[in-house]
Amino acid sequence: MYVSKVRIKNYQERKMTSSESLSSNDYLNKYLEPKKEELPNSDIPFFRDNFEWAYSGTDEVMSHNDGELSLSFDCQHLEDDFVEQLKQLMIAKQSREPKNAEKYARFFTPPMFILRDLQIAKSGGDNQMFGLKDYLATPGTIEDSGVLVFVNPADIDVDTDVINELLGKKVIFLSGNPSNLSTLLTLFHELGHEQTRDKNSEEMVGYHRGRPISKDEGRAVLEEERDAWAFALQTLRPYIRKESYEEVNKFIHDYALTNHSNHLRGQISPEWIAKFTKWIDDKVRKYEKEKRP
Repeated sequence: MYVSKVRIKNYQERKMTSSESLSSNDYLNKYLEPKKEELPNSDIPFFRDNFEWAYSGTDEVMSHNDGELSLSFDCQHLEDDFVEQLKQLMIAKQSREPKNAEKYARFFTPPMFILRDLQIAKSGGDNQMFGLKDYLATPGTIEDSGVLVFVNPADIDVDTDVINELLGKKVIFLSGNPSNLSTLLTLFHELGHEQTRDKNSEEMVGYHRGRPISKDEGRAVLEEERDAWAFALQTLRPYIRKESYEEVNKFIHDYALTNHSNHLRGQISPEWIAKFTKWIDDKVRKYEKEKRP
């Protein structure tokens, strides 16, 4: 079965609504991770035999089966010159965000590829299987509405991101080896962002630009992050081995959500400060947009 927009819609309709009655203050008190130093990101093996794919730097289809789970994906290699063009394009788009420009400079380093398909299957009587081919954008086309997934398989410290537009497509930037469970979880977390809500909402824009935000904005950010992780877990749960549950929980809560919680605590400010800095930020963004060629 391929992941479809019908499946996404069903997920949205099943989302828990018990938190909707909470005030923003109560929601943050309940769901912010405890204040602590985040754990370092670590790879979680997907396969029982600890298989790890090594990218050859060419178009290829990776496929492996450990007798319990099988994973395959089809990747299109990106020429080094094209990677450099993408890097310069992203750096130019982040001219007023030096940290983001540095992030993209590190991310767009050969070898890189675009994900064209990904399939996971579970052995046994139920033979559960799904794939992403119908969901992903086709490189070089303009008519489909899928998502382009750019992958740098190197273990580099670059935040994964989904943005609204690049080359006329919605794009996910993914770093890490796709044969690791942690990378797969991150991929589906970003797909959750892209589908369940708009990651480039005003709240998310303010958060990622690092400006002071209100408690209402902070709640919206945390809700979206938790929803996206819930989507990733719900989608991949049938393919997560029981012995990996603890590592998965640490990866989501002690690494990813702790990181966001620590940032939110530093950015949530009194309402008047958040409104004033948002007003300034909106003016700056409008000016930047008008100056673009």
